[in-house]
Amino acid sequence: MAKKTNAFGKLLCLSAILALIGMVVYVVNTTTGYMAGLHTPIDPLVLILPFIVIVCALFLTLRPDACKGATGAVTLILSLLMAAATVFFVKGRVDVVGDMLNPVNHPETQVTAVTWSLIGIGLYCLSYLFTVVTTLSDKLAKE
Repeated sequence: MAKKTNAFGKLLCLSAILALIGMVVYVVNTTTGYMAGLHTPIDPLVLILPFIVIVCALFLTLRPDACKGATGAVTLILSLLMAAATVFFVKGRVDVVGDMLNPVNHPETQVTAVTWSLIGIGLYCLSYLFTVVTTLSDKLAKE
């Protein structure tokens, strides 16, 4: 991170870190345990869109003057990408989470899968929120 990065630049970097952790949670949750037993496919958009956000956010954090004058527009696009990734993540988990609303005994693996799904969705939502807050700034570095 550049020495002159302001609070908005740090929020953008934090957004990238949260998106990366959310991606790891998504992959692990999809490929292991209960979700793997359901043969849940990995949605590529849930991984590609945050990856683009991560790369762009880290680039903007390291080179805050790269998009001089268009920083707000670039971070708006990043927030829209993160919002779309969050929607696709939720769409992929709505059946499993909805099944938990039935008042029956659920296997422990399903409860664990739903818990980790909600954690991943929460991480994506926080990443989205931080990119939206970063959109309010026109620069990511102090003068």
